[in-house]
Amino acid sequence: QALACSLVFNEVPQHFIKTLIPLISGYSYLETVSNIDLHLKWPNDILLNDAKVGGILVEEKDSKICIGMGINYFWENPKLPNASGIYTEKLDGQILNNHALHWGELTLNTIQKNSFDLSEYKKKLTTLGKLIEYPEGRGWARDVNIDGSLSVETISGEMINLTSPLISEVK
Repeated sequence: QALACSLVFNEVPQHFIKTLIPLISGYSYLETVSNIDLHLKWPNDILLNDAKVGGILVEEKDSKICIGMGINYFWENPKLPNASGIYTEKLDGQILNNHALHWGELTLNTIQKNSFDLSEYKKKLTTLGKLIEYPEGRGWARDVNIDGSLSVETISGEMINLTSPLISEVK
C-alpha cells in the first residue's frame, strides 16, 4: 500500500527560493504524520528507523513546478535493502487521501507565506555530521544553507555547497 501524489504550481511567490521546495515538501509530510517518528535524509528522502519509506521529486518546466511524493505505507516484505513501509498493516484508503490533502495544504501554505523554518527542518535531518559520498568525492555534511544546499567539508578541509541530491551516507 502506497501513496503517490503530485502538486503543481503555476507560479511561486516572486522572491521565493525554489531550491527549498524539496525540503519544504519532505518536512510538510513529517508534519502531516507527526505521530510517527520519521526523519529526513537531505534533501528528499523520508526515513523510518534509517529505512527509506518515501521520497520527494521536484521538476520545473515551462515555469510550472511539479512536486511528486511517494510514500510506502505498508510493505510486507520489501526486497530492496533499507526500504520499508511506515505501518505494519494496511490503512483505510481515506486516511491516505487525507494525508495527501494535508501534505498539499501544508506545502502550499508554507511556500505562499514563505514561512519555512529551516531550523525545524534540521532537527529532523539525519544527514548532518555524517560522512557522505557525492559524485566528486567524500566529505562531512555540516549544515543546510538558507537556499537549501548542503554545506560539506571535503576530505581536504575545503567547504563546498552541494545542490545535487546524488549523495549517500558512508556506513
